[in-house]
Amino acid sequence: MFKYESPTSLSLKTGGFSLILKKAKGDYIWDNKGKRYYDFTSFFGVSLFGHFNPFIIKRVKNYFKEKPHSMGDLFPYEEREKLSEKIVSLFKNKNLSVTFGISGTDAVELAIKTAFLYTKKEKIISFKNSYHGLSMGILPLTNLKHFQNPFKKFLKNYSIELKFPEKEEELEELEKRLKKLNPSKIAGIIVEPIQGRGGIRIPPKGFLKILYDFCKKNDILFIIDEIFTGFSRTGKDFCFQYEIDFPDILCLGKALGGGFPLSACVGRREIMKVWEVKGDPLYATTFLTHPVSVISSLAFLELYKKERPVKIVKEKEKIFEKHLLKLKDSEKIKDIRGKGIMWGIEFRDEKFALKVWKILIERGFLTLLEGEKHNVLSFVPSVYFREKELRKALKIIFEM
Repeated sequence: MFKYESPTSLSLKTGGFSLILKKAKGDYIWDNKGKRYYDFTSFFGVSLFGHFNPFIIKRVKNYFKEKPHSMGDLFPYEEREKLSEKIVSLFKNKNLSVTFGISGTDAVELAIKTAFLYTKKEKIISFKNSYHGLSMGILPLTNLKHFQNPFKKFLKNYSIELKFPEKEEELEELEKRLKKLNPSKIAGIIVEPIQGRGGIRIPPKGFLKILYDFCKKNDILFIIDEIFTGFSRTGKDFCFQYEIDFPDILCLGKALGGGFPLSACVGRREIMKVWEVKGDPLYATTFLTHPVSVISSLAFLELYKKERPVKIVKEKEKIFEKHLLKLKDSEKIKDIRGKGIMWGIEFRDEKFALKVWKILIERGFLTLLEGEKHNVLSFVPSVYFREKELRKALKIIFEM
């Protein structure tokens, strides 16, 4: 099976295990042999309200009969404008404008291009272990060597890499490093408020505020990548709200599409005006704001308002704390960390982490391995995840 598809982005046998997906519904998926698995990945954080959510799918089916495709940037339609309005309504600051993309990488690339156009400066500050996408333009910002090294000699390195702080005492070192930089060359800072692919890494309180203040003082754009953390996953609608009102630019994706490909770059209106040009737009792609994705996103936002998942996530966070922290004394575990419904178990040995991951799959539980060494077992489920299933999965780990 799949003998004609390139291995470029097909990981059928990671760790010697292959799983061919057949269907998914709620928090469960089934493989092509009929075996059922409980999903703690929500498919890379996409399915916040579970797979094939009936509320969202019904809207998509009803609309698909009318407009199965559109013409990207050329002929807009009403639902597209409605979606941008709904996204802006999520924030106190209404002086915002939205540019859509298909993938999270699109949103980040839009943000970086905006920073270059607006400031006319040439450097972007990013952080070690960050993940912002894998396109050639964004790869310099994805500071995971596994992804960067094969292409390093071909990249235009516009990134200034700083250490991502995980301890309070590291904030002072960060401030010292920032003071040594030449702000006249820095267009922006991009950061994940919690690193996902980098290993569920959580910075100390005050981190975002330090970056925000540095940007304001030096005419640098502050860009926050909430593609993974956005939409209640960390216990607030958006993780940046723990420390600041709003960045200059916010990148959204994953859950936003309701299971369909859609992302958004949300920026202050006075900044985003830099894209106004005569003639052809500077940004376009064939399937931009595909109607099916737009309708799915509108349904997702309606369900989001109805469900108020922040309250649910705060309760679910207590469940994670209660059960995961029971493992903290294990000699094989280096750290357990998380916020909301975004948690990671860091193992001391990456081979053991791979073994745990594989056995969990064999026993019917899907998780992901994160971090540069792939030694962090992550749990990023839907808001509806079941406590009893978490107990079962952790029991397997406890007994290893």
